[in-house]
Amino acid sequence: MKILVLFTGGTIGSSTDDGIISLDDGSRSLLIRMYRESAGAAADDVTFTTRIPYTILSEDLSAREINLLLRALEESVKEDFDGIIVTHGTDTQQYAAAACALRFGSFGFYSQNESPGTCPPIIFVSSERPLGEEGSNGLANFTAAVDFIRARSVSGVGISYRNAVNEPVVLHDPLKTMSHHETAPGLVSHSSFSAAYDPIPDGFEFPEHSGILTVGAYPGQIYQFGDLLPYRAVLLRPYHSATLNTASAAFRAFCADVGNAGLPMFLSGCPVRAMYETTQVYRELGIQVMLYGPFPADYMSLWAKYGY
Repeated sequence: MKILVLFTGGTIGSSTDDGIISLDDGSRSLLIRMYRESAGAAADDVTFTTRIPYTILSEDLSAREINLLLRALEESVKEDFDGIIVTHGTDTQQYAAAACALRFGSFGFYSQNESPGTCPPIIFVSSERPLGEEGSNGLANFTAAVDFIRARSVSGVGISYRNAVNEPVVLHDPLKTMSHHETAPGLVSHSSFSAAYDPIPDGFEFPEHSGILTVGAYPGQIYQFGDLLPYRAVLLRPYHSATLNTASAAFRAFCADVGNAGLPMFLSGCPVRAMYETTQVYRELGIQVMLYGPFPADYMSLWAKYGY
């Protein structure tokens, strides 16, 4: 079985020195060695090819790295690999994986521009802590990714992640996966998300700027964001019930300013359930509801459409 591993950095590609986590080139060989030692004879038939499209801590992710990853994958899927593993940092894993899923399809689906089954599984792997440290799930996530590839039951892009030691590793669909909560290691995806995103074509490059003004929902917020000229669209991130403070005069004035500027305005994270009475004025305020999609995938989809 031939597997390509694309190393991009992140915590899984780091080590800790005097309490500071920093990128470490030695982590790449350490991950492969740890896998072979833990898997034993089960690893005998696995041949790894390793490549490095770029190396960063994932909070530094930009259009440059996303495009480098897309180019590397577009070339790699043409080669004779049974699967591809992308090591990535946890902070922006969902965003990079969603971008790749827009190009190659998410797991369980077939890639666009390909016949059924010809896109190998592309599985993102990350780690909560550097390899070998207490609380690290990197080896478990990597081992499960190899097993998913061995099973030959999926194609397209997935995220292999174990939330806790006593829990199994889950293969998440990047187009159904939520952002991490602050400081919380758990990764959550919802099968109820079923948004139909426009795929991006072969050779597509994400523009340098997303062109998206993102606005979260917070009590007492001042909705004054200055000149709207740099933006091409607005993406609202609501409370967990897909609600916003539509009674706020400041919010209504902001919506009017967005409309006067000619910008489309979208609401992310709308669940498949009844809406509250406060949401009934969304259309009146010019808010377009993006049904059944998580924020990272919604954001990347809009970046592809409105970026510059």
